[in-house]
Amino acid sequence: MKREILLLIIVAVLAVAVLVWGYFYSKEDQSRRSGEVGTLTEASEKNEQITMKSYNFSLVDSREKRAQGLSGRNSLPENTVMLFDFETDDICGIWMKDMKFSLDLIWIDSNFKIIDFKEEVALSTYPTVFTPISFCRYLIEVKEGFIKENNIALGDNVLVDFANFTLKITKTR
Repeated sequence: MKREILLLIIVAVLAVAVLVWGYFYSKEDQSRRSGEVGTLTEASEKNEQITMKSYNFSLVDSREKRAQGLSGRNSLPENTVMLFDFETDDICGIWMKDMKFSLDLIWIDSNFKIIDFKEEVALSTYPTVFTPISFCRYLIEVKEGFIKENNIALGDNVLVDFANFTLKITKTR
């Protein structure tokens, strides 16, 4: 008799666990299906985080590489950005010397939060130096129109995977 009651309790606990797991699994699956193509949507109780698709990056982490940047190149490969690491927090200036295409610029602080950006920086702006409103650690150079197409906003976070040279921009709305 005790064995049968114990077995019934175990079966009941397992049934409840399966129902709870199924409820949350179906909500997560439904959330992903309702997201835009190329994005992963994760809901939280307070707000919604949307992680943009992953982008490959070229790392610019030396004085020589920073001086060269994208100068002289005809374009950026599809799904690729250039990530400048200034090694310390600073006012990270950039210009359009010897550029062959226009850019959008995104400045990021040492906590990987977007602190400033500049859209549609044209070739004709050289020798103007563009700087962020405050200290930054990183700068991302992207194709002109990237900021508008991806609805980039101040305060968005950037997830950087230095081992695989990929990054994602995470929005909290």
